[in-house]
Amino acid sequence: MQYELAERLIESLPKVLGACREFTGSVPKVIGSLSGRRQEFARRRPRDLSKDRWELPKSLLG
Repeated sequence: MQYELAERLIESLPKVLGACREFTGSVPKVIGSLSGRRQEFARRRPRDLSKDRWELPKSLLG
C-alpha cells in the first residue's frame, strides 16, 4: 500500500510542479494590479470615499 501511494505521488509531481510554476508566474501580475488599485484609491477625493461608504449595504457596515 505504501509503495502504491509513493508511486501515485511520484506520478503526480509534474502536475503539482506545473501548478506551482503557474501560480508563481501570476504573482507579479496580481501585485501589479494591487498597486494600480492603491494608486487609484489614493487619487480619490475624501467626499468620494464617504459617498461609497453610505452606498454599501448596511449589513457590511457593521
